[in-house]
Amino acid sequence: MEKKQDLRVKKTKAAIHNAFLELLAEKGFGSITVKDIAESAEINRKTFYFHYDTKEDVYNEIMTEVLDSISRQSIFETLSHSEPHKQQELIVLFLKRFKMHKREILIFMNDDTNTAFNDNLKKRLQKALVAEEAALKRLKNDGTLFQLLTDVYFDNFTRVLKWWLESGQDDPMLFIGTIMMLFSSEPLEMLGLKVETLNEYGNIH
Repeated sequence: MEKKQDLRVKKTKAAIHNAFLELLAEKGFGSITVKDIAESAEINRKTFYFHYDTKEDVYNEIMTEVLDSISRQSIFETLSHSEPHKQQELIVLFLKRFKMHKREILIFMNDDTNTAFNDNLKKRLQKALVAEEAALKRLKNDGTLFQLLTDVYFDNFTRVLKWWLESGQDDPMLFIGTIMMLFSSEPLEMLGLKVETLNEYGNIH
């Protein structure tokens, strides 16, 4: 009897999750109501409130499940302290897990009415990829510059992730190569800005 109840709960929550994601893709978090979710999941509102108090609870549960899946502690706790070759292996594994949740991630990323997913993803990436104490020493403990650098870097990191997922490409090295290119002098040269010119400007001022 208990197993049947557990299965029923799983099916109901799966229906709520799927309905919520479809609505999120269709009209954004800000416009979704509990009534919308219940109707789309083909349940009554009483059933919804048996499992969740608010639509935010549904959002947070799906978000946490996805982020926990792609950023398993065993990967992230060793990433920033690993050798370069091992780091690449871990990043490739991370990207493969990202692909497994492509639908959910793109729906979250494309929603302009709630940035919680993108914000949480950036925080997890920063914690995994940046050794903050060492970085601050290199920046002479300039916390403002550190925050600017991490904001710029991880904004671009997540933009490239989104581009990579939408491109339909399966090769993780495309993502890694693009990140390496973006954080080199190559983009400046592509835009017609010579590094020598910028260096000269810096020397003058």
